[in-house]
Amino acid sequence: MTKPLTQYGNVLMSWQIPEYEKHERSKKWYFFAFLIAAGFLVLSLWTPNFAFERQNFLFAIIIVLISFIIIVFGSREPDMIHFIIATEGIVIGNVFYDFDSLDAFAIIYKPQYNTKGLYFEFKNKLRPRLSIPIDEANPIKLRDILSKYLQEDLERINEPNSDFLGKYLKI
Repeated sequence: MTKPLTQYGNVLMSWQIPEYEKHERSKKWYFFAFLIAAGFLVLSLWTPNFAFERQNFLFAIIIVLISFIIIVFGSREPDMIHFIIATEGIVIGNVFYDFDSLDAFAIIYKPQYNTKGLYFEFKNKLRPRLSIPIDEANPIKLRDILSKYLQEDLERINEPNSDFLGKYLKI
């Protein structure tokens, strides 16, 4: 049953997704992350920036900012946002993506490996892929709906390496 959504057509399917994936990190993880960040910080101050032949302070600032962001986001719970598939495109929170801007979709559903994802590729190859957790959504119904609007990437049988590394490294 579709629900009306005047701005983007009728809602075909919707569920809530976390704003970002929150990882459970142990004290050991934080210890090793601190060691790696400290090593990069020492490296940035030890190696010269070849343009100015002095320490690379910009690299040091970037390392500190990344560390700060990981600590802040690791300590708070992600907000839940709506993911909507409508007849005109997809809506993630308040952002609308028209089907015309999307190239293909792939569904990777391997519960035994804790991999349940929906991936969208853009026609503009400079835009990064969208990764949407499908959790309890029905992947068969999802495939039926999306295949009416987009081509399915049947060659993608595993989650992208970037998502795998993100899960493995808990970043």
